[in-house]
Amino acid sequence: MKAEKISLPLAQLPEQIRTYLEGANFYDSSSHSGACVFYADTGYYLKIDQKGQLAQEATLAKWFEEQGLGVPVVHYLISDKDYLLTKEAEGKDALAFLQQPEELCQTMAAALRKLHSIQPQHFPIQHRLQHYKEQAEENYRKGCFYQKALLPQFHISSREEAYQLIQEQGHLLTADALIHGDACLPNFILKDAATFSCLLTLASPALAIATLTFTGRSGLLLIIYLTPNTQSSFLTTMAGRMLIQTNCA
Repeated sequence: MKAEKISLPLAQLPEQIRTYLEGANFYDSSSHSGACVFYADTGYYLKIDQKGQLAQEATLAKWFEEQGLGVPVVHYLISDKDYLLTKEAEGKDALAFLQQPEELCQTMAAALRKLHSIQPQHFPIQHRLQHYKEQAEENYRKGCFYQKALLPQFHISSREEAYQLIQEQGHLLTADALIHGDACLPNFILKDAATFSCLLTLASPALAIATLTFTGRSGLLLIIYLTPNTQSSFLTTMAGRMLIQTNCA
């Protein structure tokens, strides 16, 4: 993704990072997460954040790379700040292959099946579901609520309703499957319609629990997957997201 072209002073970067970026043009690809993200047109992304803030993301990015699902991690360095350098994903996002829907569907399904088949006990960070519930509880006490996550079909109209749903049905969430949480077309990178390259945002903390939480046996990935037996689990997950995805201090 190319955004606004900028001038990045390489001399201010650590030598271990600077080596990979010499001669590149840079584009600011930062989002709302607070970290700075720069695209180098030589094929790299550099993410810079406060010291210690990218440790978990680097761990997860490397792990997903080893599973054959994530982008290659080139270097993670803790210095005056955190620096995470990754290779640009090889290929194009799935939107480029809409004229080949059958092949595209098969390729995406195979990628998700690979993700879902990973055993949760092998995930490098444990207790994500418990953390999810604790964070929702804490944000409820603080008065936080992510109103933008509300959609009419969820039938959740307030912070109190979301919290009540978690209290009553939180036990339906179980830690026995990995999901992506934002498996939209732009997050699938393909070499061609029939050849998978990688998934994006797997290790991004911006997606927080939505990306990295384990969910129930049915794999609550997309609304179209829901059956009457999984609707309650899905709504409970959404209630948690409304209490978690917030900038509440």
